[in-house]
Amino acid sequence: MLKTVTKVIVSPDLKNAKIYLSVIGDQMIREKTFLALERAKSFIRTALGHRGNFRYTPELRFFYDDTMDYVYSIERLIKKAQQKDNLEGGMK
Repeated sequence: MLKTVTKVIVSPDLKNAKIYLSVIGDQMIREKTFLALERAKSFIRTALGHRGNFRYTPELRFFYDDTMDYVYSIERLIKKAQQKDNLEGGMK
């Protein structure tokens, strides 16, 4: 399973951060990933506060980025169309 941070949006006052993640795997893997992140949120904030020179350590909110799901679905549709074209082309 592959987990990737795809985007981070920090508010202008640096008090909030929206973190978007792509998780390759089934729904159970995604749920486990986000549960683990929620449990580790305070640890991550503390580590971020120690490493960065922030007046405020941002509140972290995690979101699922479904862009890769969309890409895979488009790829599957393209492959299906190509296979159909190849079958129809061979019948002419």
